[in-house]
Amino acid sequence: RYPWTCSLRTTGSTPAHHCAVTLLSIPPSPTVLVGAAHCTYLCMNGSEEVPECCCSNDPDDCSESNAECGSNPEVVEMTGEHSRIVCGEWDTNEIGMDISEERFNVHLPILRIIRHPDFVPALGPLNGNDIAIFKVDDSGIQNNVANDLKLWPACLPSSSVERAQTGIHTGWSKPPPLTFINNRFPTLGNTVYDDYFKQWHYKMEILEACEDPKVSSYNCESVKSPTNTYYPSATVCAKDITRSCFSSGDSGSPLMVQRDDGRFYTEGVQSFVKGCTRVFCTCYYDVNILSYLDQHSENPTVYTKLFCFLPWIAAQYHMKYDFTPWLTGSLDQACYTTAGDPLDGEEDCRIVADEQPPCKFPFFYLGKKYSECILLVEDGYLFSVFSCPVCDCSEKIDGINSFDSSNNADFFECKNNCPGVEEFPIVGGGVVLLGLATTSALSSSSIALGAGTIGALGIDGGLMIAQGM
Repeated sequence: RYPWTCSLRTTGSTPAHHCAVTLLSIPPSPTVLVGAAHCTYLCMNGSEEVPECCCSNDPDDCSESNAECGSNPEVVEMTGEHSRIVCGEWDTNEIGMDISEERFNVHLPILRIIRHPDFVPALGPLNGNDIAIFKVDDSGIQNNVANDLKLWPACLPSSSVERAQTGIHTGWSKPPPLTFINNRFPTLGNTVYDDYFKQWHYKMEILEACEDPKVSSYNCESVKSPTNTYYPSATVCAKDITRSCFSSGDSGSPLMVQRDDGRFYTEGVQSFVKGCTRVFCTCYYDVNILSYLDQHSENPTVYTKLFCFLPWIAAQYHMKYDFTPWLTGSLDQACYTTAGDPLDGEEDCRIVADEQPPCKFPFFYLGKKYSECILLVEDGYLFSVFSCPVCDCSEKIDGINSFDSSNNADFFECKNNCPGVEEFPIVGGGVVLLGLATTSALSSSSIALGAGTIGALGIDGGLMIAQGM
């Protein structure tokens, strides 16, 4: 249990985990919570929250087939009216503490959400500055109640510490639709399905720089023509050591480093990944029947680098912060250095398996025409692999290849520089923000140091910075 990792929850007719947020300070100091800016949007029809597929541009779009979508579903900014934060939680299933046997849960009503001023929803996380702070009603954890609930904050990063090679990612995934699980993995049962709601942690390899994969996930050999796509400044990248790919709901999760003093220091807040590289639906039938869902990725997971935004965070709470690294030129170069080429691309879109022919555009999938790589869907589950067909099929619409979900095996993973391959912000239930996003243009990524009077304050990686006068 990592008590500083909290759940950002929706409060509609079917409350659910949406993203993770990280607690950086508790009373008597201001209660400071940070998360991913792209997590602060919901799919709404008027005043009612509706399923996220109602606002999707992907093949899981259900705006015309699902009556719950209403007449005008749209992506809107989240407010405290539609959401809350739950800290001290381990199991995000809506089952009650008497069943989960949790003793330290506390609900924090959201008063205000402040997104970084340079985060642009229409450009998405790939434009950078994917961070937001959450001001909450913390009356329930005042007067040392937070300590009684074992609700402790994470430690802050420091630029003076050398880059760690390994870290820990922790958070919650949102389960795939139960229909998908029952159809593809009938042996799992509800007991195993409940494990999807529990907090998990992963050992991460922290990379020196963000870059596209150089090794194929299909044969573990070097990619013959690796891509060099863009990554924004003020980010840090990591890969799970087993190359697992995170699922819906993991956005906002912290990347932590445990130092020699035993404390956990927050290095970043999960922002996006450029899709998984493989998703396996595996069943073994022998003496025992075993089924499992395996999501694999050679793409790095991209985290917003927390250190780069500490002055801005401090300013939102009228706190002081030490500007010395910015004034002396000792600021971590990752705070202002981008990686890759925003114009990287090829005339023909190729898949990761180099020996295969290029993608065949355009094509129809589930009756809709596409001229770019897409995410496939089955029984309401959106596979987080950007894919395209490379061969013709027998079904045609106006002479163009036409596929449905039964043809998913005819699709292959696209390289990162193919059209349609975008940042995949891992929000609970689907990619809501990508309903607005486009990566056709990128603004220069900048870091707002905050407004107001901010004086000098030392930082030792302990609790959150002292309150200003």
